Amino acid sequence: MCLSAADEWGLLTVDLNTFTNRENVRIAFRYESGGPFGNDLYLDDFMIKDADSPTSINEQDEAFSLKLYPNPTSDLANLSFDLSEQAVVKAQLMDLAGRVIYTLDAGTMSAGNHQLTIPTEALQASGAYLVQLNINGRTITRKLLVD
Repeated sequence: MCLSAADEWGLLTVDLNTFTNRENVRIAFRYESGGPFGNDLYLDDFMIKDADSPTSINEQDEAFSLKLYPNPTSDLANLSFDLSEQAVVKAQLMDLAGRVIYTLDAGTMSAGNHQLTIPTEALQASGAYLVQLNINGRTITRKLLVD
């Protein structure tokens, strides 16, 4: 069965303010079957946003002019970004399961253009990884391919 009528959908809003300033918050959806429609679960227009933050990933990327290069890489990756004001900066390299492999705590950085280097030559396996840049609590994640 495919839901198509507006009255077959529901709206749920959850206040996530209790998780403010916490790192690595994960959200899970648990569905228990037993309804008349079988085991299907549909999510549409799902978003998590902060009223004080940019409303999309693209806006956040543009705000910091974030660049990750070379991509793919074999020995190191560079993160280039702009800060409009002084900020606390941290970069992490993670596997696709979210396990942190490398952390670079850059501390407080002044306004301007900056570059951080993340070593990848010691990784045990080639493949896809995640590079996460945290600037004053705002997190931007990019996929990095290591060959």
